[in-house]
Amino acid sequence: MVGREGQPPQPVAAESGRPAPPGALRGHWSTLEPITQANVAEVRALDEGRRQTPGMGGYYQLPAVAGRYGPAMALRDNRTGTVFGVVENDEMRGYPGVAVFIVYVDQTLARPGYAMEAAGIYIPTLYANGASIVHVEVLSFNRLLTHMFAHRGHPPDVRMRRHAYVGGHYWDLLVYAFDREQWQETFGKFDAVLPGGSRRLAALGS
Repeated sequence: MVGREGQPPQPVAAESGRPAPPGALRGHWSTLEPITQANVAEVRALDEGRRQTPGMGGYYQLPAVAGRYGPAMALRDNRTGTVFGVVENDEMRGYPGVAVFIVYVDQTLARPGYAMEAAGIYIPTLYANGASIVHVEVLSFNRLLTHMFAHRGHPPDVRMRRHAYVGGHYWDLLVYAFDREQWQETFGKFDAVLPGGSRRLAALGS
């Protein structure tokens, strides 16, 4: 998990007994492992689902294995050993220090809360690797995420009207930006309701 001083989690082996690859980060429910030849076939198996997920904005391309602030990572369920999603990042073109964060979770494979756990583990590593701002884009029909951000007191920083054409309609694109302190202030409050009670963020809802 994320340490009390905001330090990223340390690599450890998964509970299932499967050895964690180099650079892996273990959470309560899942292990984040860099995308390599060892797991790329499993990541590619998620492609079809992502292409058909409106909230992801359309066609999916396999992420670059190395983003500006760290590797793209596969999300593996500690209980079943199944790869159920990916997290990735890159620097926003023309905006040094701004990390674009993307998470995709196949909801047929993941339990509620898995995407949030992945974000809670992965985003602090972006700050640790030099990002000053983490940039998240959400289409306006994604009420789960927009309500969650609103409930945490973080309205969108930018609303791009009728920006994305998905499913036969134009939708607003909402942009959320967090510096390290804002991220901790917004999501650190989940400590008491996540696995382990007072642990740091261990679980963005899927």
